[in-house]
Amino acid sequence: MARTMVRFSLAAAAVSTVAASVDELALLQSGATVGRADACKCLSWKDVYANHGVECGQGPELTFAGGYRAKPMVGEEFCTKWYERISGNFCTQLHFGEQRDEQWCYVSSECQAATVGGTVGDVKWKLCKPDADTMLGQMSPQQLHEIAVTENKDPGLVFKMAYPVVKKDNEVQNWPGAKACLKRPNGRKCETIKAAQDFGKPLIFDSKDGHPPFGAIIGRKAYESHFTPWFYQTFLDQTTLWKSPFKMNEYTCVHGCSR
Repeated sequence: MARTMVRFSLAAAAVSTVAASVDELALLQSGATVGRADACKCLSWKDVYANHGVECGQGPELTFAGGYRAKPMVGEEFCTKWYERISGNFCTQLHFGEQRDEQWCYVSSECQAATVGGTVGDVKWKLCKPDADTMLGQMSPQQLHEIAVTENKDPGLVFKMAYPVVKKDNEVQNWPGAKACLKRPNGRKCETIKAAQDFGKPLIFDSKDGHPPFGAIIGRKAYESHFTPWFYQTFLDQTTLWKSPFKMNEYTCVHGCSR
């Protein structure tokens, strides 16, 4: 009887050891999976430039303007006043000012995602996915304005960093023409606006010079980004103006607002 009990005890111990080993392996595999996921989490923009050996423009920041060589011309607006001062880790337009919706961010060098675009400094950059990342393009105008206030950024620039911009092939594809078609959708010239409404996703119709006012059609609604009274009152005092850029622009619903 004693021998039988010993055998049962040894067998139980063996099973317990195997179970523990399986549990440890499962934990290790789970940890590895979590580690890979964490490695692909977007990094804070400000942290990337301060601590990871990245100079703004070495990545895709200035692709729309020709890349790093364009930094002397556009670096102050897009690097100094935008990327380098963002505390958040949200994704922005990869092709700024174009009718494309890809968005991107920087991630750890350990990220092995299929959407990784390349290595810059000691990090990588990747294309973002709606189910995995915080993307400006997935936000409403109200949420974008909250981002602008939190980060102290010009809401007009936040708008364009979030949504694709329609290519201006004709007068209707400028914001004044688009706005006119929203009020009176007559004739073939307004078919582009009807198509934008049916598309359902945000599309910006720009002004002729790229400055506010411009607008975004989002399904049956439309929003305009325009300068605030504070902007006009403060414009000549550039020091004060750039202390609070979040006050420069505001968004107003101009069509379909009751929906």
